Parts: sequence; C-alpha cells; structure tokens
Amino acid sequence: MNNEEKIEHAKGLLREWKTTHHEEYCNFTDWMHDREGPGFIAVFNHAKAFMPQFETAVLLHIKDDSSNDVGHLEKMLVEGGMENHLLTGLNTPHIPGNIFLPMLAWMFYGRSFECMVEYGEDLIRNPKTNFLIRLGAKHHIKWIIKSSIALKGRTEEDWANFVEEQREMGSEPNVTAKTIAKLKTASEEIREFVKPAGKKGAPGRAARRRPLTELLPNGDNYLFDCIDNHVKIRNSGKDFAMLFIVLNEGQALARTNIVEFHSALSERYKDNPGIPIPTPRSIQEGHKSYMELTEYKGNKIRMFERPEYISEYNDIREKLSVADYMFAD
Repeated sequence: MNNEEKIEHAKGLLREWKTTHHEEYCNFTDWMHDREGPGFIAVFNHAKAFMPQFETAVLLHIKDDSSNDVGHLEKMLVEGGMENHLLTGLNTPHIPGNIFLPMLAWMFYGRSFECMVEYGEDLIRNPKTNFLIRLGAKHHIKWIIKSSIALKGRTEEDWANFVEEQREMGSEPNVTAKTIAKLKTASEEIREFVKPAGKKGAPGRAARRRPLTELLPNGDNYLFDCIDNHVKIRNSGKDFAMLFIVLNEGQALARTNIVEFHSALSERYKDNPGIPIPTPRSIQEGHKSYMELTEYKGNKIRMFERPEYISEYNDIREKLSVADYMFAD
C-alpha cells in the first residue's frame, strides 16, 4: 500500500473502532473537553514519555516571547518517529492505558481541531493566564487552523461555521475570526461572515445572502412546496446535508455553500416553529461525512453513493423532480 492507501486503511479501522466502542470514545471526548485540561495533559505526558526532550522544548517555546511558530515542535516529533509510535499504538489496542485508538478516532472524526482552538481562546480570554501562555495560545490557534486546512481535515467554511457557533453561545473567538479573515484562500463571503458584529459590510458593500428562491433559480411553487413538506419531517443536520447534495448534484442549485444554504433555510422557516433548523456546523458535518470517499466493491465512491444511502438520495431526487429544475450557473 502507498501512503494514501495506508491512511485510508487506518481511517477505516478507526471508524469501525469508534462504532464498536462508542462509550469509550465518548468518555475520551468528554475528557478532552474538560476545561481543566486533563485530556491534553495526558496526551502531553504520552508525548514526553516517548521523547523526554520534548518537554524541555515545549517549556522553552512557551517562555520564549519572540517565538511565533510551533512548526519546530511538530518537526521534532516527526523526525523522532512519532508516526511509527502511533501506528504501534493503533495495532496494540489491548495494552492497558492505551489512549491511541480513542485519540486518533477523535482526531479524524471528532471535534478535535475545534476543541483545541476553543481551549486556546479560553486561555486568551482569562485575564489570570500568564501573558506568555496567552501569546503561545494565539500562535497555536493560528497553527491549528492552517494545519487543519492543509491536511484537508477542515475547510475555511468549517471554521466560519465554528465562529458562528461560538457567537451563538456568547463567545467571541477573536483570534480564530481574524486568522480566517486573513487566509488567502478564504472567499470574500467568508471574510465578511467572520467579521465581528458592527464591523460587517463596508459602505456600499453590505454582505447579502440570497433567499432559497434565488438559490434555486428555476424553482417553482411545486418544488418549494415539496421542499417545505420534506423538511417538516426530515430536519436533522444530516437530512439537510442530503437535501443540499441532491439539489447540488442535480444541478438545480446555484453556486453556493452550506453557510448561505443554511441562511436561506433559516430565513424561509423563521416563522415556522414546526421546522427546526440545525446549526450550519451540523449540516456541514453531515455533508462532509456523505462526501467522504469510501471503497465499495473495489471502487472509490462517495459515502452517499453506497447502497445504504443512495436509495434515500434517489427517493428525494425523484420526489422533488430535481431533473426538471437544472440550472446552468
């Protein structure tokens, strides 16, 4: 197997482990989300047990007020053989105290990147935190976001959804929002979306999100009535993700993204309490899982194309008569 095939194989094993060890996985994620940081301390202890000099390198990095990058710490672990160390843990699941399986499953399929960024933002907001710790947290947040995008674990849109999620819960993730706004790969819409309230929209350039009627240019009353009836009974994050895929794959949807699609749905059903709209993040997670490549009978296909999902896809496509509303964007 080449490197990419090894990664896909490992991800398959982790997905299976997460399904068959759900309670153990949930206990681990709860541990990692504890704001006292016991999960992060345990992971760090494993790293320094593997490489004792890593602890000194981290402490010096924290104390160095001129340091603005953590790449050298990552390089230290990679060159020290951390990859093989993790693979050993992956292949020896029954060793007592082995946290590799839940940790790797969390890294691939949980809110790992978001959790680390949330923890960093919390440290920065706490006035009692040492200045050097806060400074280090700022650099760490930037590194996590950029690394997650480079690894294709997250997209700029994912991080925009994260910012919205934090604001909905009363937190302003300043470092995260500013980091996203400065990304060269971020669209103008995303840059506008993550701006703090009160700063959005320069004069004459106010951000505008299109309603559902504009996202479906060839739509008519029949299509919109069908969508209304569908979402009355199917309104989870994964349900809306599948609806987005059906409309997008059927070329009925104008060029858009989950953020704008969510906004259009929220606007259309804001006065209808019988149709709860999930968060954009939950729709994005559903979309990501459905679009993930998987192997079926020797071929690479997207997850929603597997037999257990494609019937739902076809049912919705037929019910909405999507082929009648194709749109050339």
